[in-house]
Amino acid sequence: TKDFNEIKMKKLFFSVLCFLTLVKGFAQISITAADIGSVGDQIIEDGLIWDAAVPPAGASQNYNFQGMDPQNALDTINFLNPAATPFATNFTAANLAQVGAGSFTYFNKSSTSFKANGFAFSIPPIPGIPFSSAPFSLTPPITVLNFPATFGQSLTAQATSNRFEFNYDTTLGIFNITKIGVTATVRDTSNIDGYGIAAFPLESIPVLRNLRRQRVSFRIQAFASISIFPPSWIDLPANLIPGGGIPDIYSRDLLFWANGKKAPIATLNLDSLGNIAFARVRAELLISSRSLLSTRPSFEFIPYPNPNSGDLFWNSEKNPESIEIYSLTGKKLKTIQVQGNLNKAALHELGSGAYLIRAFDQEGNFGQKKLIITK
Repeated sequence: TKDFNEIKMKKLFFSVLCFLTLVKGFAQISITAADIGSVGDQIIEDGLIWDAAVPPAGASQNYNFQGMDPQNALDTINFLNPAATPFATNFTAANLAQVGAGSFTYFNKSSTSFKANGFAFSIPPIPGIPFSSAPFSLTPPITVLNFPATFGQSLTAQATSNRFEFNYDTTLGIFNITKIGVTATVRDTSNIDGYGIAAFPLESIPVLRNLRRQRVSFRIQAFASISIFPPSWIDLPANLIPGGGIPDIYSRDLLFWANGKKAPIATLNLDSLGNIAFARVRAELLISSRSLLSTRPSFEFIPYPNPNSGDLFWNSEKNPESIEIYSLTGKKLKTIQVQGNLNKAALHELGSGAYLIRAFDQEGNFGQKKLIITK
């Protein structure tokens, strides 16, 4: 009877532990200034086409990103001191710059908010226009996040604009022009409208879902005079602008924020119909090393407990014949030959850290997961 009661108590304890793990997994997180990149930080993103359903809004969601395949379209994003960038004098209020894909974005990060102060990006070649990039400061700045950022935060429609000017001494029709100005107007709405667990090929992470809508429109003006009238800013008709001017830029993105990651771990660009057009994902969440095989796993393999202290168990769609353990640099550390239908192995010789674990069946098909070992 005593043994039977002990077994019942152990089962009850295990059930409660599983319940608490689930509750913790779905607990809403908060993003603070410590979760946003600082000067000297660097992240690597992998760009890929991803044809999947749009992750839903709401509480306690399961976001399934496990079907993502890396495309090797890598982009390195650096966080710099604005003074180290070529447009520093245009963004004196900024204390952080983000540089990637040939563009510069300037921010002011404080303990209470994360705000965009402006941007500088390449402009398509326009005949007669003597520059290839232009800086636009935003006054007032656009708020990206207020801290702590949590589920339900709504940044209602924000609008701001600023003009970039350059000398352009010419005569156009009856106008005597001395300067050209390009005004960028930004309209932005952001809502944190969901949270849950985001499952990537190598890791599952609690996240906040952030829907952001943005429109950047451009207006080209000339500082011109007519006859005896004083010079003033006038809009240039589209038919006088080579190429018809600069088209508006529309974007609707889903950003997934996680603790300690310095930037969104996934950004999904939505098209005009609301479908996913393109994804930018933190590269380390897709594959641990480019030296490892990057093909999609053939079957589901779930090691547990995870984190693990040395005694490994697993659930699998197929009975594995062997299991291989890799470091995150791609080095094979251990091969385990599985005996019969056993689903247990010892990993006590491995130190605390993160590993990639792969299970192979007799035909060479494999399943894989990231495994955390804590001692």
